[in-house]
Amino acid sequence: MITIIVACATNGVIGNKNTIPWQIPEDTKLFKEATKGAVVIMGRNTWDSIPEKFKPLSNRFNIIISSKGPDHFKQYLDNSNFLVTNSLKNAIEVANLLKKEIFIIGGASVYKEAMNNQLVDRLLISHIDGEFEGDTYFEFIPTEWNAISEVPYQGFKLVTYTRK
Repeated sequence: MITIIVACATNGVIGNKNTIPWQIPEDTKLFKEATKGAVVIMGRNTWDSIPEKFKPLSNRFNIIISSKGPDHFKQYLDNSNFLVTNSLKNAIEVANLLKKEIFIIGGASVYKEAMNNQLVDRLLISHIDGEFEGDTYFEFIPTEWNAISEVPYQGFKLVTYTRK
């Protein structure tokens, strides 16, 4: 199963200048719990946005999609939970070999490619209360998905969707 996990403001914003425009510790905790022990696939900008002390994300197999050469990632190449590939297709092929749950964790272009090519079985969306200034958006068409659970939290609700 391939799952997109994303936090999204009511105006569709997921990021601003390669940062998350809100701080909601409970949402961060839910992300950590959901992805623990899984494969996380992300684009290079998402990778670059992770604070150095958290790279690679622990207790997860990190696959980064990038056209940059190995020099950009050389300090991580010896890590057994880290891999760089040049396409989402390759990332998913490798992830499937690992026989673990697969999460796509960003960014916008990786989400868009996965959604447009119907590579995703499930969405875990933290719908953040309020609108935020941003330059990065999550394109979500609710008519293509069924909400199967909704859990309210302070400042957001976590909704799980499956494809119709």
